[in-house]
Amino acid sequence: TTDEILKELQSILNAEQLGSLRILLQRADLAKFAKSKPIDTENKESMVLAKQFVNSTKKIKRNA
Repeated sequence: TTDEILKELQSILNAEQLGSLRILLQRADLAKFAKSKPIDTENKESMVLAKQFVNSTKKIKRNA
């Protein structure tokens, strides 16, 4: 579940990353289980949050 995922990642992610992931997962839950239809601004914000989350958590490739 979303809560279980967030609990497992608490020790790895910072507060901002956890907050973004929480919003994304909760919106996904609503769309999947409650058949919610997010408004355009929520969709756009979700894409921004997702991109920021990926960029803030990806490893930087270093040249050897």
